[in-house]
Amino acid sequence: MAKSNWDFMSSNYIPIYLFIGVIGFTLLSNIIYYHFTKFTKTITIKSKYTSMKTGKYGGTRYMIEDSDTNLYKVINVSWKFEFDEAEDWNRLEVGKTYKVNGYGKRISFMGLYPGIYSYSQ
Repeated sequence: MAKSNWDFMSSNYIPIYLFIGVIGFTLLSNIIYYHFTKFTKTITIKSKYTSMKTGKYGGTRYMIEDSDTNLYKVINVSWKFEFDEAEDWNRLEVGKTYKVNGYGKRISFMGLYPGIYSYSQ
C-alpha cells in the first residue's frame, strides 16, 4: 500500500505539532504586541523597588516610578535575546533622567505594566 501525503498528520505527531503551534503563537503575539505598543521617552526616576510575584510562576518584578507617577517594569525580551533586567534595574539611579525604550500598556486588572528593556543617559 502506498503512503499517503497526509501521513505526517499521524496521531503520533499531534502533541509535537500542538507544542510547536503554542510556542509559535506565543512568540508571534509577543512580537505583534511589541510593535503596536513600543515607545521611546525621557523619564526621571522618582523611585525604584522590587516586588515578588506569587504563585507557581513567581519571581521578582523590577519596578520603577517616574516623576509623573507612571510605573514601569524593567523586563527581559527573550525573542530579542536580552536577558539583563536585574542588571539594568540595578544600574538605574533615582533622581537621574534617562531615555528609555519599552513597550506595553498599563492594564491594572491584569497586573500589566509598560516594560522598559533598554535605556541611555
